[in-house]
Amino acid sequence: MKRITFILIIIFSGYSYSEERAYCDLLPFPENSLNAILQARNNSKVSQACLDCQGDSCSIKPSAVQSKVCKRVYCTPSKRSKADVFVDDSFNSGGLARDTNVRLVFRYSISKEGKMEDIEVIEMSENTQVIKSRVDSKEIFEKVIGSISKRISYEPIQVDGKVVKLTNLYNEYTYYSE
Repeated sequence: MKRITFILIIIFSGYSYSEERAYCDLLPFPENSLNAILQARNNSKVSQACLDCQGDSCSIKPSAVQSKVCKRVYCTPSKRSKADVFVDDSFNSGGLARDTNVRLVFRYSISKEGKMEDIEVIEMSENTQVIKSRVDSKEIFEKVIGSISKRISYEPIQVDGKVVKLTNLYNEYTYYSE
């Protein structure tokens, strides 16, 4: 009996220590809530509950990745251009087949200046069609997301009076090619 209990503890302990991801929305918060968000960011109790900081870099604590409050306060954009995102034909002619739907999960950071950076595609759906083998489709999608990120901005994040970079943020994106 002790042996079975020990085996179950080992099996299930992997789930409690697995990496949780802080998925953040790329839609900005309403302008009328900007002051409330900034006040919450200046509250040291909120930053202690939500952020794990090392030097001038912070990430959402594993215990807070499911917290809507933490994600709303720290990783929701303040502005997003309403302009349509046009991906030039080089993405399609560069290797992606027409009529392709690709689900992507990407990791990114918010710089001290409030811009998305360090964009890295970490998962892609299985139905990716590449028509030119010399083209890395992951690299293409990182460019697509990079072009979208130029239209998004964040208020710089301060912790204890110091502007910090927010790292290890995630988003899911579906790319449609016609």
